[in-house]
Amino acid sequence: MKQIALTLALAVGLAIAAPTSMAQAPAADERQAFLKAVRTEAPAERVAELRAFVAAHPDSGFIPEAKHRIMRGLIAAKAPSTDVVKAYDEAAAVSTDALDKAMIQNEVASELANRGEMLEKAAALASESLAALPADIDAEMRAAVQDSLGWALTRKGDVPAAVKNLKAADSLAPGSQEILYHLGVALEKSGESDAAIDAYVRSAAVYLGEDHSAEAPLKALWTKKNGSEKGLDVRLAEAREVSRNFVIFESRRFEQAAPAWQLLDLNGKSVKLSDFAGKVVVMDFWGTWCPPCRQELPKFQELYVKYKDNPGVAFLSMNWERPGEPAARVKLVTDFMAANKYTFPVVLDHDRVAAEAYKIPGFPTVFMIDGSGTIRYRNVGYENGVEQILEAQLTSMLAAKK
Repeated sequence: MKQIALTLALAVGLAIAAPTSMAQAPAADERQAFLKAVRTEAPAERVAELRAFVAAHPDSGFIPEAKHRIMRGLIAAKAPSTDVVKAYDEAAAVSTDALDKAMIQNEVASELANRGEMLEKAAALASESLAALPADIDAEMRAAVQDSLGWALTRKGDVPAAVKNLKAADSLAPGSQEILYHLGVALEKSGESDAAIDAYVRSAAVYLGEDHSAEAPLKALWTKKNGSEKGLDVRLAEAREVSRNFVIFESRRFEQAAPAWQLLDLNGKSVKLSDFAGKVVVMDFWGTWCPPCRQELPKFQELYVKYKDNPGVAFLSMNWERPGEPAARVKLVTDFMAANKYTFPVVLDHDRVAAEAYKIPGFPTVFMIDGSGTIRYRNVGYENGVEQILEAQLTSMLAAKK
Protein backbone atom coordinates (compact mmCIF):
# COMPACT_ATOMS: atom_id res chain seq x y z
CA MET A 1 0.00 0.00 0.00
CA LYS A 2 2.97 2.27 0.32
CA GLN A 3 3.19 2.67 -3.44
CA ILE A 4 -0.32 4.15 -3.36
CA ALA A 5 0.78 6.80 -0.91
CA LEU A 6 3.79 7.57 -3.07
CA THR A 7 1.71 7.97 -6.22
CA LEU A 8 -0.75 10.28 -4.47
CA ALA A 9 2.09 12.29 -2.95
CA LEU A 10 3.60 12.81 -6.39
CA ALA A 11 0.24 13.92 -7.74
CA VAL A 12 -0.08 16.42 -4.90
CA GLY A 13 3.41 17.75 -5.58
CA LEU A 14 2.50 18.36 -9.20
CA ALA A 15 -0.70 20.08 -8.17
CA ILE A 16 1.25 22.57 -6.06
CA ALA A 17 3.65 23.23 -8.91
CA ALA A 18 0.84 24.17 -11.29
CA PRO A 19 -2.92 24.86 -11.06
CA THR A 20 -5.18 21.88 -11.53
CA SER A 21 -7.19 23.53 -14.29
CA MET A 22 -6.41 25.34 -17.52
CA ALA A 23 -7.17 28.71 -15.90
CA GLN A 24 -4.71 31.54 -16.34
CA ALA A 25 -1.50 31.12 -14.34
CA PRO A 26 -1.96 32.56 -10.84
CA ALA A 27 -0.37 35.78 -9.70
CA ALA A 28 2.53 35.50 -7.29
CA ASP A 29 0.45 36.58 -4.27
CA GLU A 30 -2.24 33.99 -5.09
CA ARG A 31 0.32 31.22 -5.33
CA GLN A 32 1.94 32.28 -2.07
CA ALA A 33 -1.44 32.36 -0.32
CA PHE A 34 -2.15 28.83 -1.51
CA LEU A 35 1.27 27.53 -0.46
CA LYS A 36 0.91 29.17 2.97
CA ALA A 37 -2.41 27.41 3.50
CA VAL A 38 -1.02 24.07 2.35
CA ARG A 39 2.04 24.29 4.60
CA THR A 40 0.16 25.14 7.78
CA GLU A 41 0.84 22.18 10.05
CA ALA A 42 -2.19 22.02 12.38
CA PRO A 43 -5.06 20.39 10.41
CA ALA A 44 -7.80 22.67 11.77
CA GLU A 45 -5.74 25.78 11.00
CA ARG A 46 -4.95 24.45 7.54
CA VAL A 47 -8.66 24.04 6.84
CA ALA A 48 -9.29 27.64 7.94
CA GLU A 49 -6.44 28.93 5.76
CA LEU A 50 -7.66 26.98 2.74
CA ARG A 51 -11.23 28.15 3.19
CA ALA A 52 -9.99 31.73 3.37
CA PHE A 53 -8.03 31.13 0.16
CA VAL A 54 -11.12 29.75 -1.63
CA ALA A 55 -13.19 32.73 -0.52
CA ALA A 56 -10.54 35.21 -1.67
CA HIS A 57 -9.71 33.49 -4.98
CA PRO A 58 -12.94 31.84 -6.23
CA ASP A 59 -11.70 31.64 -9.84
CA SER A 60 -8.26 30.25 -9.07
CA GLY A 61 -6.96 27.18 -10.84
CA PHE A 62 -5.98 25.92 -7.40
CA ILE A 63 -9.62 25.61 -6.25
CA PRO A 64 -9.97 21.83 -6.95
CA GLU A 65 -6.78 21.10 -5.04
CA ALA A 66 -7.73 23.47 -2.23
CA LYS A 67 -11.12 21.81 -1.73
CA HIS A 68 -9.56 18.36 -1.81
CA ARG A 69 -7.11 19.47 0.87
CA ILE A 70 -9.91 20.93 2.97
CA MET A 71 -11.49 17.49 2.97
CA ARG A 72 -8.17 15.88 3.94
CA GLY A 73 -7.65 18.47 6.66
CA LEU A 74 -11.03 17.68 8.17
CA ILE A 75 -10.18 13.98 8.17
CA ALA A 76 -6.85 14.68 9.88
CA ALA A 77 -8.59 16.92 12.41
CA LYS A 78 -11.11 14.14 13.15
CA ALA A 79 -14.03 16.35 12.21
CA PRO A 80 -17.53 14.79 12.31
CA SER A 81 -18.27 12.44 9.43
CA THR A 82 -21.07 14.68 8.18
CA ASP A 83 -18.57 17.55 7.80
CA VAL A 84 -16.13 15.29 5.95
CA VAL A 85 -18.85 14.13 3.55
CA LYS A 86 -19.97 17.72 2.93
CA ALA A 87 -16.36 18.67 2.12
CA TYR A 88 -16.17 15.65 -0.18
CA ASP A 89 -19.28 16.82 -2.05
CA GLU A 90 -17.68 20.24 -2.57
CA ALA A 91 -14.38 18.75 -3.72
CA ALA A 92 -16.03 16.26 -6.07
CA ALA A 93 -18.17 19.00 -7.61
CA VAL A 94 -15.11 20.89 -8.87
CA SER A 95 -12.94 17.89 -9.75
CA THR A 96 -12.09 18.00 -13.45
CA ASP A 97 -10.41 14.59 -13.66
CA ALA A 98 -12.26 11.29 -13.34
CA LEU A 99 -9.33 9.48 -11.70
CA ASP A 100 -8.82 12.29 -9.19
CA LYS A 101 -12.49 12.11 -8.29
CA ALA A 102 -12.25 8.33 -7.86
CA MET A 103 -9.30 8.76 -5.49
CA ILE A 104 -11.20 11.41 -3.48
CA GLN A 105 -14.17 9.05 -3.22
CA ASN A 106 -11.92 6.30 -1.95
CA GLU A 107 -10.30 8.51 0.69
CA VAL A 108 -13.71 9.30 2.18
CA ALA A 109 -14.97 5.72 1.85
CA SER A 110 -11.90 4.42 3.65
CA GLU A 111 -12.24 6.98 6.45
CA LEU A 112 -15.93 6.28 7.01
CA ALA A 113 -15.34 2.51 6.98
CA ASN A 114 -12.55 2.86 9.54
CA ARG A 115 -14.82 4.96 11.75
CA GLY A 116 -17.72 2.53 11.33
CA GLU A 117 -19.98 5.46 10.44
CA MET A 118 -22.24 6.24 7.47
CA LEU A 119 -21.43 2.78 6.13
CA GLU A 120 -24.02 2.84 3.34
CA LYS A 121 -22.37 6.03 2.08
CA ALA A 122 -18.92 4.47 2.44
CA ALA A 123 -19.88 1.41 0.42
CA ALA A 124 -21.59 3.52 -2.25
CA LEU A 125 -18.57 5.81 -2.65
CA ALA A 126 -16.14 2.88 -2.82
CA SER A 127 -18.35 1.17 -5.41
CA GLU A 128 -18.45 4.33 -7.53
CA SER A 129 -14.71 4.73 -7.21
CA LEU A 130 -14.06 1.12 -8.24
CA ALA A 131 -16.34 1.44 -11.27
CA ALA A 132 -14.57 4.63 -12.38
CA LEU A 133 -11.05 3.19 -12.32
CA PRO A 134 -9.54 2.68 -15.77
CA ALA A 135 -8.71 -0.89 -16.78
CA ASP A 136 -4.97 -0.20 -16.76
CA ILE A 137 -4.85 1.42 -13.32
CA ASP A 138 -1.98 0.46 -11.01
CA ALA A 139 -2.83 -2.83 -9.24
CA GLU A 140 -2.20 -1.41 -5.77
CA MET A 141 -4.52 1.54 -6.41
CA ARG A 142 -7.28 -0.85 -7.43
CA ALA A 143 -6.51 -2.93 -4.34
CA ALA A 144 -6.88 0.13 -2.11
CA VAL A 145 -10.35 0.87 -3.47
CA GLN A 146 -11.42 -2.77 -3.30
CA ASP A 147 -10.19 -2.88 0.30
CA SER A 148 -12.25 0.19 1.21
CA LEU A 149 -15.33 -1.42 -0.32
CA GLY A 150 -14.67 -4.75 1.38
CA TRP A 151 -14.09 -3.14 4.78
CA ALA A 152 -17.25 -1.01 4.53
CA LEU A 153 -19.25 -4.12 3.58
CA THR A 154 -17.71 -6.07 6.46
CA ARG A 155 -18.69 -3.46 9.00
CA LYS A 156 -22.22 -3.10 7.64
CA GLY A 157 -22.73 -6.88 7.75
CA ASP A 158 -22.65 -7.84 4.07
CA VAL A 159 -20.02 -10.50 4.72
CA PRO A 160 -20.11 -12.61 1.49
CA ALA A 161 -19.61 -9.52 -0.69
CA ALA A 162 -16.97 -8.27 1.72
CA VAL A 163 -14.94 -11.49 1.49
CA LYS A 164 -15.13 -11.43 -2.30
CA ASN A 165 -13.78 -7.88 -2.51
CA LEU A 166 -11.11 -8.35 0.13
CA LYS A 167 -9.82 -11.54 -1.52
CA ALA A 168 -9.59 -9.59 -4.77
CA ALA A 169 -7.69 -6.80 -2.98
CA ASP A 170 -5.30 -9.33 -1.45
CA SER A 171 -4.56 -10.87 -4.84
CA LEU A 172 -3.72 -7.42 -6.24
CA ALA A 173 -1.58 -6.25 -3.31
CA PRO A 174 -0.24 -9.29 -1.45
CA GLY A 175 1.56 -8.37 1.74
CA SER A 176 -0.64 -5.45 2.78
CA GLN A 177 -1.16 -5.68 6.54
CA GLU A 178 -4.35 -3.64 6.39
CA ILE A 179 -5.98 -5.71 3.65
CA LEU A 180 -5.02 -8.97 5.35
CA TYR A 181 -6.40 -7.80 8.69
CA HIS A 182 -9.67 -6.75 7.07
CA LEU A 183 -9.83 -10.08 5.23
CA GLY A 184 -9.24 -11.94 8.50
CA VAL A 185 -12.12 -10.11 10.18
CA ALA A 186 -14.46 -10.81 7.27
CA LEU A 187 -13.49 -14.50 7.12
CA GLU A 188 -13.94 -14.87 10.87
CA LYS A 189 -17.40 -13.32 10.62
CA SER A 190 -18.24 -15.80 7.87
CA GLY A 191 -17.22 -18.72 10.11
CA GLU A 192 -14.10 -19.65 8.11
CA SER A 193 -11.75 -19.96 11.08
CA ASP A 194 -8.78 -21.60 9.36
CA ALA A 195 -8.80 -19.08 6.52
CA ALA A 196 -9.18 -16.22 9.02
CA ILE A 197 -6.18 -17.47 11.02
CA ASP A 198 -4.13 -17.64 7.82
CA ALA A 199 -5.02 -14.04 6.95
CA TYR A 200 -4.29 -12.83 10.48
CA VAL A 201 -0.94 -14.67 10.55
CA ARG A 202 0.10 -13.15 7.22
CA SER A 203 -0.88 -9.68 8.45
CA ALA A 204 0.95 -9.99 11.78
CA ALA A 205 4.05 -11.44 10.07
CA VAL A 206 4.60 -8.77 7.39
CA TYR A 207 8.29 -7.87 7.33
CA LEU A 208 8.90 -4.38 8.79
CA GLY A 209 5.16 -4.09 9.36
CA GLU A 210 4.00 -1.54 11.93
CA ASP A 211 0.28 -2.40 12.04
CA HIS A 212 -0.52 -4.69 14.99
CA SER A 213 -4.28 -4.84 14.44
CA ALA A 214 -4.28 -8.56 13.62
CA GLU A 215 -2.39 -9.73 16.70
CA ALA A 216 -5.20 -9.72 19.29
CA PRO A 217 -7.86 -11.40 17.11
CA LEU A 218 -5.25 -13.91 15.92
CA LYS A 219 -4.36 -14.97 19.47
CA ALA A 220 -8.00 -15.18 20.46
CA LEU A 221 -9.04 -17.24 17.43
CA TRP A 222 -5.95 -19.49 17.63
CA THR A 223 -6.64 -20.18 21.32
CA LYS A 224 -10.32 -20.83 20.67
CA LYS A 225 -9.44 -23.35 17.97
CA ASN A 226 -6.40 -25.00 19.61
CA GLY A 227 -7.00 -24.57 23.33
CA SER A 228 -3.85 -22.51 23.87
CA GLU A 229 -1.32 -20.34 22.01
CA LYS A 230 1.02 -23.32 21.60
CA GLY A 231 2.39 -23.50 18.05
CA LEU A 232 1.51 -19.93 17.16
CA ASP A 233 5.10 -18.65 17.53
CA VAL A 234 6.37 -21.27 15.10
CA ARG A 235 3.63 -20.44 12.59
CA LEU A 236 4.45 -16.72 12.83
CA ALA A 237 8.21 -17.31 12.49
CA GLU A 238 7.67 -19.29 9.29
CA ALA A 239 5.38 -16.60 7.92
CA ARG A 240 7.86 -13.83 8.80
CA GLU A 241 10.61 -15.54 6.81
CA VAL A 242 8.31 -15.88 3.81
CA SER A 243 7.33 -12.21 4.13
CA ARG A 244 10.96 -11.07 4.48
CA ASN A 245 11.93 -12.80 1.24
CA PHE A 246 8.90 -11.35 -0.52
CA VAL A 247 9.38 -7.76 0.72
CA ILE A 248 13.14 -7.59 0.17
CA PHE A 249 13.55 -9.67 -2.95
CA GLU A 250 10.54 -11.02 -4.84
CA SER A 251 8.36 -7.90 -4.82
CA ARG A 252 11.26 -5.74 -6.02
CA ARG A 253 12.85 -8.08 -8.54
CA PHE A 254 13.26 -6.38 -11.93
CA GLU A 255 15.63 -8.38 -14.17
CA GLN A 256 16.28 -5.97 -17.03
CA ALA A 257 19.41 -4.72 -18.81
CA ALA A 258 20.50 -1.38 -17.35
CA PRO A 259 20.37 1.35 -20.05
CA ALA A 260 23.67 3.06 -20.74
CA TRP A 261 24.11 6.79 -20.00
CA GLN A 262 26.82 9.44 -19.89
CA LEU A 263 26.36 12.55 -17.72
CA LEU A 264 28.33 15.07 -15.65
CA ASP A 265 28.95 15.09 -11.92
CA LEU A 266 28.90 18.18 -9.68
CA ASN A 267 32.48 19.00 -10.69
CA GLY A 268 31.72 18.86 -14.40
CA LYS A 269 33.48 15.53 -14.85
CA SER A 270 32.00 13.06 -17.33
CA VAL A 271 30.57 9.90 -15.76
CA LYS A 272 29.09 6.90 -17.55
CA LEU A 273 27.56 3.69 -16.31
CA SER A 274 30.16 1.58 -18.10
CA ASP A 275 32.83 3.10 -15.81
CA PHE A 276 31.55 0.73 -13.13
CA ALA A 277 31.46 -2.52 -15.12
CA GLY A 278 31.96 -5.53 -12.89
CA LYS A 279 30.71 -3.75 -9.78
CA VAL A 280 27.39 -3.82 -7.98
CA VAL A 281 25.93 -0.35 -8.65
CA VAL A 282 23.49 1.24 -6.20
CA MET A 283 21.80 3.98 -8.24
CA ASP A 284 19.39 6.39 -6.53
CA PHE A 285 17.18 8.88 -8.44
CA TRP A 286 16.29 11.89 -6.28
CA GLY A 287 15.68 15.66 -6.10
CA THR A 288 16.01 18.31 -3.40
CA TRP A 289 12.33 19.26 -3.92
CA CYS A 290 11.09 15.73 -3.09
CA PRO A 291 9.98 15.09 0.54
CA PRO A 292 10.33 11.28 0.35
CA CYS A 293 13.82 11.76 -1.09
CA ARG A 294 14.79 13.93 1.86
CA GLN A 295 13.65 11.12 4.15
CA GLU A 296 15.55 8.47 2.21
CA LEU A 297 18.85 10.26 1.56
CA PRO A 298 20.21 9.97 5.14
CA LYS A 299 19.75 6.20 4.82
CA PHE A 300 21.51 6.23 1.45
CA GLN A 301 24.38 8.20 3.02
CA GLU A 302 24.70 5.68 5.86
CA LEU A 303 24.83 2.79 3.39
CA TYR A 304 27.39 4.66 1.28
CA VAL A 305 29.66 5.29 4.27
CA LYS A 306 29.43 1.64 5.32
CA TYR A 307 30.29 0.21 1.89
CA LYS A 308 32.19 2.96 0.02
CA ASP A 309 35.55 1.25 0.59
CA ASN A 310 34.33 -2.07 -0.79
CA PRO A 311 35.95 -2.35 -4.25
CA GLY A 312 33.01 -4.34 -5.56
CA VAL A 313 30.41 -1.58 -4.98
CA ALA A 314 29.69 1.80 -6.59
CA PHE A 315 27.13 4.34 -5.33
CA LEU A 316 25.58 6.85 -7.73
CA SER A 317 22.92 9.42 -6.84
CA MET A 318 21.14 10.65 -9.94
CA ASN A 319 19.86 14.16 -9.28
CA TRP A 320 16.99 15.87 -11.12
CA GLU A 321 15.85 19.37 -10.22
CA ARG A 322 12.86 21.31 -11.42
CA PRO A 323 13.52 23.40 -14.55
CA GLY A 324 15.51 26.58 -14.12
CA GLU A 325 18.78 28.27 -15.01
CA PRO A 326 21.46 25.53 -15.24
CA ALA A 327 24.02 27.14 -12.93
CA ALA A 328 21.34 27.85 -10.32
CA ARG A 329 20.25 24.21 -10.35
CA VAL A 330 23.82 23.03 -9.82
CA LYS A 331 24.28 25.51 -6.97
CA LEU A 332 21.06 24.32 -5.37
CA VAL A 333 22.31 20.74 -5.32
CA THR A 334 25.81 21.73 -4.16
CA ASP A 335 24.42 23.77 -1.28
CA PHE A 336 22.00 20.96 -0.35
CA MET A 337 24.81 18.42 -0.19
CA ALA A 338 26.96 20.72 1.96
CA ALA A 339 24.12 21.66 4.31
CA ASN A 340 23.32 17.99 4.97
CA LYS A 341 26.97 16.86 5.05
CA TYR A 342 26.27 14.26 2.36
CA THR A 343 29.35 12.78 0.70
CA PHE A 344 27.91 10.26 -1.77
CA PRO A 345 28.68 10.90 -5.48
CA VAL A 346 26.17 13.03 -7.40
CA VAL A 347 25.45 12.67 -11.11
CA LEU A 348 23.39 15.47 -12.69
CA ASP A 349 20.45 14.22 -14.74
CA HIS A 350 18.80 17.60 -15.22
CA ASP A 351 17.71 16.77 -18.77
CA ARG A 352 16.18 13.49 -17.52
CA VAL A 353 18.38 11.40 -19.81
CA ALA A 354 18.75 8.54 -17.33
CA ALA A 355 15.36 9.04 -15.63
CA GLU A 356 13.54 8.54 -18.91
CA ALA A 357 15.77 5.67 -20.03
CA TYR A 358 15.03 3.86 -16.77
CA LYS A 359 11.33 4.84 -16.85
CA ILE A 360 11.32 5.64 -13.15
CA PRO A 361 7.80 5.70 -11.69
CA GLY A 362 8.57 8.31 -9.03
CA PHE A 363 11.18 9.81 -6.76
CA PRO A 364 13.10 8.35 -5.07
CA THR A 365 13.78 5.16 -6.99
CA VAL A 366 16.83 3.01 -6.20
CA PHE A 367 18.10 0.44 -8.69
CA MET A 368 20.45 -2.41 -7.81
CA ILE A 369 22.58 -3.33 -10.83
CA ASP A 370 24.88 -6.34 -10.89
CA GLY A 371 28.37 -6.58 -12.35
CA SER A 372 27.06 -7.76 -15.71
CA GLY A 373 24.95 -4.61 -16.13
CA THR A 374 21.60 -6.20 -15.28
CA ILE A 375 19.11 -4.49 -12.98
CA ARG A 376 18.23 -6.99 -10.27
CA TYR A 377 16.00 -4.90 -8.01
CA ARG A 378 13.98 -1.70 -8.24
CA ASN A 379 12.95 0.09 -5.04
CA VAL A 380 10.33 2.81 -5.46
CA GLY A 381 9.57 5.43 -2.82
CA TYR A 382 10.49 5.76 0.83
CA GLU A 383 9.35 3.54 3.68
CA ASN A 384 10.56 2.81 7.17
CA GLY A 385 13.26 0.15 7.06
CA VAL A 386 14.36 0.94 3.51
CA GLU A 387 17.98 0.84 4.67
CA GLN A 388 17.53 -2.79 5.78
CA ILE A 389 15.97 -3.68 2.45
CA LEU A 390 18.73 -2.04 0.40
CA GLU A 391 21.51 -3.56 2.49
CA ALA A 392 20.01 -7.05 2.27
CA GLN A 393 19.81 -6.72 -1.52
CA LEU A 394 23.36 -5.39 -1.69
CA THR A 395 24.88 -8.09 0.50
CA SER A 396 23.07 -10.84 -1.41
CA MET A 397 24.44 -9.49 -4.71
CA LEU A 398 27.96 -9.22 -3.31
CA ALA A 399 27.74 -12.79 -2.02
CA ALA A 400 26.59 -13.97 -5.46
CA LYS A 401 29.77 -12.50 -7.00
CA LYS A 402 32.03 -14.70 -4.89
